[in-house]
Amino acid sequence: MCGERRDDVGWRVDKLTGATNGDSGDGVDGTGEYWRITTTDGTQYYFGVGLDRTGTVSTNSTFTVPVYGLPSAKGTGPCYNAANLPGSWCQQAWRWNLDLVVDPNLNEQVIYWAQELNSYARYGTPGYTTSYVRAGFPTKIEYSRTYGQPATGDRWAEVRFTSAYRCVVQSGGCAAPTSTSSATNYPDIPTDQICSASCNGSTNGAPTFFTTQWLQGIDTVIWHGSGWQRLKFRQGPYEVDYAVGVKRSQTRSSVWPGDAQGGPPQVVGDDTPLVLSGYRFYTTHNKGFAPLLT
Repeated sequence: MCGERRDDVGWRVDKLTGATNGDSGDGVDGTGEYWRITTTDGTQYYFGVGLDRTGTVSTNSTFTVPVYGLPSAKGTGPCYNAANLPGSWCQQAWRWNLDLVVDPNLNEQVIYWAQELNSYARYGTPGYTTSYVRAGFPTKIEYSRTYGQPATGDRWAEVRFTSAYRCVVQSGGCAAPTSTSSATNYPDIPTDQICSASCNGSTNGAPTFFTTQWLQGIDTVIWHGSGWQRLKFRQGPYEVDYAVGVKRSQTRSSVWPGDAQGGPPQVVGDDTPLVLSGYRFYTTHNKGFAPLLT
């Protein structure tokens, strides 16, 4: 008897192989594993494809970690080597992040990621220091119009993300944390688990997963003419929208200071520059607001 779950949303989930994404393996589970989810409207979501459609730029969307293959009643696991147990491992995916979306009209989104690498003493042995991806975060979403076509000149919008280290703000900014960094400056980062070169098997004998980053800002741009134009920028505590393509002459608009400043909106126009906390805002003829450092 066949039936259908009442909460079935009708998605199709496919496990695919052959991607260039850092995932190793063998005939047991395949190399370059990634996933495709197709929704009922025909939109396809890919997780872990690994490259943009030019085939040359990595999306860094697949996070890998060493996995040991061991013998079992069903056969040996991936990368198992009976003659070399310490070497019976390979890098395999533990997280596949969304990196490609294609809608029924072949409009495309590509999501790029940054990987946070770490190392540990594989097999509990300091001499086997091995790297892995402990975390990561998106850096950019690229919007294009023709999936499967040459990518040159066809991008039309991007969303860009900036990040910073998770630390107590110090004068001069925050440096990348290390295993000797003060817990006072990095209260929510297990700095003792950071290893970049040589790891101790007793304290770094297994992979650990954590991030040292937080989202700092989001910027949106569109392709216009021969370059990118901003739709929105965030500068310090302020976020201001552009009116792209709208000509403005002797206009006046309002800027709301961020939560850190508070207060009523301030008026700014072509003939009335506004200075807030060291940032000057003014209105150009066709782009809305733009910042200048004073």
